[in-house]
Amino acid sequence: MSWHTKLPIFLGEVRTATSLGTLNPQPADFDSYIQALAKQSQSWLFVYWVELPLRNAIHRAFVNEFGPQWWTSSAFRSTVGSKIADDALSSKWAAHPERQFLDDLSFGFWIRCLSPSLEQRLWTPLLRHHFVQGVNRKKLHNQLLEFKRFRNAIAHHEHRTSEQLDRNRKLALEIAACIDADLPALIRQLADGTDD
Repeated sequence: MSWHTKLPIFLGEVRTATSLGTLNPQPADFDSYIQALAKQSQSWLFVYWVELPLRNAIHRAFVNEFGPQWWTSSAFRSTVGSKIADDALSSKWAAHPERQFLDDLSFGFWIRCLSPSLEQRLWTPLLRHHFVQGVNRKKLHNQLLEFKRFRNAIAHHEHRTSEQLDRNRKLALEIAACIDADLPALIRQLADGTDD
């Protein structure tokens, strides 16, 4: 038995039948499906290279403004409000004075730091200086919300079409260009070996 015939077992019979449009797929039916799955698997590269630089940019801004353990700062709390401050303090690492980064904070936490309610208190005076000059916070926040939905969908193994994957790759590169002008070239190099 080859992997072709075991693919419905690996991926689930319902998912495979739905994606291929047949309950009795033949090995030749799997070629385009395998290509789509490979493309979907590669999506994690884009998630990684958007999520980590985003949280690191915001973390650096917080360290510069509120100190290395910014989550314990009363100035941080008064700037961001109790909801975000409490979310940071709920990290399993928040009570460890040796910790330099709260790496268990969710992607949603970092996106909320760019929310409309914090534009005047956080984005304008602080965060905008840690992103590419001229970035539109509202547009970036909306892009990140869309990207988060995509990230969560692939994390839950929801099937995405090739067009959806292409759209999200483009979105990731647009977000990356807001974080750092050189980041899209790095992502392209890692994804397909090109710098253009």
